[in-house]
Amino acid sequence: MKKLTILASAVSLLAIAACGDNETEAEESLDEAVEEMQGSTEEATENMGEAVEDMGDAMQDAAEDTMDAMEDTANDAGEAMEDAADNVGEAMEDAADDVEDAMDPQVDEEDPTR
Repeated sequence: MKKLTILASAVSLLAIAACGDNETEAEESLDEAVEEMQGSTEEATENMGEAVEDMGDAMQDAAEDTMDAMEDTANDAGEAMEDAADNVGEAMEDAADDVEDAMDPQVDEEDPTR
């Protein structure tokens, strides 16, 4: 019976020792996994920050392009309105000249009776 107790104790001690080694390896593996996860989290955070910054830059560029296009459109509209006003003014002058000509008597210098 003593031999059986000693044998059981020895097996238990070996099992505990073996578990101790596995426990240390498990702790090391867990520590490595945590470090990798922290590295991945830091990298993901950095990448997200860069992506947000890039998106902000793109939005600012788009806003500037929109403002430039609006300014160009306003300038073009202003020029078109000026041209239209000039054309209307010229047409009115021509019409006034035509009315004035129509009101003047047409005298034939060779035959004043006409």
